[in-house]
Amino acid sequence: MPVDSKRITGPETSQCPHMYLKKLSSGQKQDDDILQTLLKSPRQDGRQDDEMRSVFLQAGIISQANGSAYMELSNTKVICAVYGPRESTRVEDFSMTGRLNCEFKFAPFASRQRRAQGRNMNEIDYSTLVQEALEPAVCLEKFPKAQVDVYVRVLEDNGSSLSAGFTAASVALADAGIEMYDIVLGSGVRVVEDRYLIDPTDYEESGISRATVQRSESETNALTTLAFLPSLNQVSAAVQRGHVNRTNAAKSIKVCQAACYQLFPVVQQCISKAVKLKIPQINMETS
Repeated sequence: MPVDSKRITGPETSQCPHMYLKKLSSGQKQDDDILQTLLKSPRQDGRQDDEMRSVFLQAGIISQANGSAYMELSNTKVICAVYGPRESTRVEDFSMTGRLNCEFKFAPFASRQRRAQGRNMNEIDYSTLVQEALEPAVCLEKFPKAQVDVYVRVLEDNGSSLSAGFTAASVALADAGIEMYDIVLGSGVRVVEDRYLIDPTDYEESGISRATVQRSESETNALTTLAFLPSLNQVSAAVQRGHVNRTNAAKSIKVCQAACYQLFPVVQQCISKAVKLKIPQINMETS
């Protein structure tokens, strides 16, 4: 019998890798366990409450795009590509100012449970938030009757993917040469009673929805994500999920702003390095 020498034969039986992971309880008990852990225990990765994860940021990694950026927040990995400005594909959207078209999507393998191929409501909401965060920072009047397409992909989601998407998209726009009033920086904070956990992980972001319904309105349990323009000292977008009173909401925004200022030198260095690499190419093209 002929044998296919190019086929890699696998084992006759196999097991899902999720079987070897720690099983999590479901429903209200799981949310209560998470809240108790966040209230009384140190953070799982050993960070202080006001300490961000290690950041890696690089621009210009996709040669086919006009601008691109790749960002890592420990195990959260986000990549962004920008195309344009180019002629608007929809004639009925004629405008003397430019238009941003943003798409935010998770890779099927980004989280523990494999995601479906189609876009879900969470991705649609994130796409709208990215567009709302970027529009105040982009000089849309500089490219009338044109559009800029921004595609954000989450390759691995371990928390704070939306805030990382804000920053990566902004750096990609700057790498594409799009004129901007200021750079957009994203940050998030998990608020549990009197604790403010900057740059929350996927575990720290969980346990909000059901616990918020069951607990009294006087208790604080929320997640805040902010898009901030550091040079102008302005907030371009803010979203809060969960229950938080007015005082804690204002403090959570200030905490996010402080985190953005920590991230600002990293973004400046990344953009400066990308511009220096492009200067020889520009000189060669003009000569």
